[in-house]
This record gives sequence, structure tokens and C-alpha cells, in this order.
Amino acid sequence: ALNSNLALQSELRSRLVDVRKMQSRNRHDATAVLSSLSLVWGSDSDTSTAVTSVEKGAEIPLEFWTKKFAASNSSKEDTIHEHECIGSNSESNNEDMHCSNLIWKEEEVKQLQNSVNEARKDTSKQTSDINEILDEVASKCKIPSRSTRECHAALFTFADPAIVTSKFTKTESSLILDIINELCDGTDVDWLEIATKLNEKLYPSRQHRRTPWQCFKHYQSTLKKTALPWSSDEDELFIKYLAAHGPQFLLQGDGLAQTNGKLFAYRNPNKVSIRTYTTLLNPNYVHDWWTKDEERKLALLMRAYSESDGTLPLKYASQAAHFPRRAQALVSVKWSRSICPEMQQKKCGDKLRHDETEKGGAC
Repeated sequence: ALNSNLALQSELRSRLVDVRKMQSRNRHDATAVLSSLSLVWGSDSDTSTAVTSVEKGAEIPLEFWTKKFAASNSSKEDTIHEHECIGSNSESNNEDMHCSNLIWKEEEVKQLQNSVNEARKDTSKQTSDINEILDEVASKCKIPSRSTRECHAALFTFADPAIVTSKFTKTESSLILDIINELCDGTDVDWLEIATKLNEKLYPSRQHRRTPWQCFKHYQSTLKKTALPWSSDEDELFIKYLAAHGPQFLLQGDGLAQTNGKLFAYRNPNKVSIRTYTTLLNPNYVHDWWTKDEERKLALLMRAYSESDGTLPLKYASQAAHFPRRAQALVSVKWSRSICPEMQQKKCGDKLRHDETEKGGAC
């Protein structure tokens, strides 16, 4: 068991490394796309060929698209992958700079936060658009190895201190559903527009706001009626993760939060917990016959919790702390169908003979 545990742990580490690399690439791509939203083709700084200058029906050269998208979708440090795809030469130090720019340092984030706080104090009464404040701060920030577009993207997504990081309230959740039903009926949702309308109604002072990503994540994990289906790869990764931690690992509390953050950040922690109980994915669970000691232990726990102030004794008696090798759902079924005195079913003849013996009426 220990050898297999070590093998599973090593495989899990390699998978987690791949997941972190993929998340890093996705964050970089999202930042590049977000930065390109504020750019307009044919600006003064754009020296490439305009689209209108290409004759109708003529084939647009590859160099035009390469130059256009390299200039609009990424900064000078972020174009290494596009240049490699078209065979252009790139220096090795550009790659190092590209990798280092993915992570923001605490000093850089603090500098952005201080700048945006000062700008918001000066322009809060003059402007009503948050993008104007962010554009002004990004243009004035002088951070080495950071472009204006990168500063704007960081402020828009995570660096702005006005972003509310607490849990969504019931008012926010109901308002998000109303806006979605009003605009798009749940299909082709423009989350930037959803977040803008939400902030206009709940935070008109512009001192607090929700980001489009926060609204999207909250809707997908909590508000969406149709749950995201589990794939076989997710189930396999989940099983190996639980097996690697051994039978002492409890998928609740801190263990559940850690598992959800590392493997399934896009899912609701309650749904991750329910997945283990309903499908019995945990390989540490046993499905053998219950022993007399286990049945006696469950009966004593039910009696102890029933005598206490708790209103749900079965909920506490079936916790993993008492039965680490049994699924909570199976413990509840065992009590309800087998051990509970109120649910036991006996034959009528046996019950009558038992009553007559107790009363002394047997001949």
C-alpha cells in the first residue's frame, strides 16, 4: 500500500504541475485578449497596412495578420510565441522576460493600488466610467518591465482595491439572475455588461465593484441550474488524489477547501463533497459487511447524540471522524434500514410468541 501510495503521489505531482502550467498560459492569454479590447485598428501608432487598402477579392498576406495581431493582442514582451510560429528570430532573454511577467510582485501591486486610490479621490466626482480612471492610472504608472496595457489589465482584474472579494450576497445573486434573464435569457452572456449593470445598481458611488470574472464564476458554480458534468479524467484524478493522501484524510473542512482549490477551483465545494458521497469515489471506503462492533458503535453514537441538544443525531453520528472507512451516505442507510428500532420489521408470529413469553402466558 505504501509503494502504491508513493507512486500515486508522484503521478499526482506531475499532473498538478501540468495544471499549473495550463493555468499560467490561460491567465496570460486572457490578459492579452483583455488588453486588446481597448485598442482600435488604424490608430496613429499603427503603421501596418489598413484593411481598406486591400482590394476586394485579393488575398491578404500573412505578414499583415502577423504584424496586426502581434501589435494588438500582446505587448513587446508577450509576442515571443507568435514570432516563433511564423519563423521570426527572437532572443533568449525575451523568453525569460515573458515568463517572469506572468507573476506580479507585491511591490508592483501596491504601487498600482496607491495610484488608483489617489486617482479615484481626484476624479470620483468628475467621471463615471471606471475605465477612464484605470486608463489614467495605467498611463501614469512607471513600473519597469510593465506596459500600459498590462497595468490596465491588472487593475481591471485583481489589483484594484475597489474590487469586492467577499462572498456574493443574496441580493447580488438575485440581481445577476434578473439581469441575465433580461438581456440574454442565459445564452451568449456578455459578462462585462452583466458586471457593469450590477455595479451601477448596487455600487453607484464607484467605490466598490465586482469584476466580470467574479460574476461568471459565481453563476457557473452556484446559480446555474444545470450542473457541469463530471468527466472520466476528473473522476480518475479525484480517486488518485484521495488514495494518495491515505485513509486518514478527511474530505471536509480544511481538507475539502484544499482539494477544491487545487483540483476543482471552478466547482462548488459542496458539489465536490457530494460527488464523493453519492458516487463513492473515495477508494479508502470499504463496502464489506458491517461488523458487530461497528453496529454497536453506531447505536451508541445515535443514543449519545439523541440525548444531547442536537436535533440531527444521524448527521453527527455518521461523520467521517467516527467512521473513516465508511461513506456518510452508507452509514445513514445502515441505520435507517437495519439498526433503527423504529424501522425494524419482524414476523407477526415471532412477535406474538415473544410477547407471550414475557407475560408468562406460554403453556
